[in-house]
Amino acid sequence: LNEIEIDKDIYAKANFTDDFIAFISNKYKPKPTPEQILGYIYAILHAPTYRKRYEEFLKIEYPKIPFVDDLSNFKKLSELGQRLINLHLLKTDSNSTLGEFKLKGNDYIEKPKYDPKSERLYINSTQYFDNIPEEVWNFEIGGYKVLYKWLSERKTSILSYQDITTFKKIVYVLNETIKIMKDIDKIYVNNF
Repeated sequence: LNEIEIDKDIYAKANFTDDFIAFISNKYKPKPTPEQILGYIYAILHAPTYRKRYEEFLKIEYPKIPFVDDLSNFKKLSELGQRLINLHLLKTDSNSTLGEFKLKGNDYIEKPKYDPKSERLYINSTQYFDNIPEEVWNFEIGGYKVLYKWLSERKTSILSYQDITTFKKIVYVLNETIKIMKDIDKIYVNNF
């Protein structure tokens, strides 16, 4: 059998303009990898101050991505962005106690109801996910509370073991995202 040789460069080629490559090459020595650049951009797009500043513009267009002058801050932001990417792709394992599913019952989702005092997210009158920080409960993407939307889309359904595992992972990812966004913002605010 003849093996077909695959040109790996076709699949790994970055989609950057020549002007952008020249800009990056002049700005940072050594030149960052495409993965580092993606991580950096992802981090900037998750900086709360950046999101607030460009809130209206982000609804209709892609605003300019500012690049820090300091290579070490570029690398820090890139690493934080890469961590976010892995989290958002659910490429993480968690032994977190966040979102533990409590009490035996029918696992039927009636209507999600959050109790901030106990940090419990009830799916019915007796069963709940425990240890849901209020910040996680209120976290929004696209104007929707993530946890509420996820459960509401499954309303009148019975949670499977896989559903419970997935939900717990989402809680963990949101909690970590909030922490990382705060770290990103500290660097962003001090550099722009």
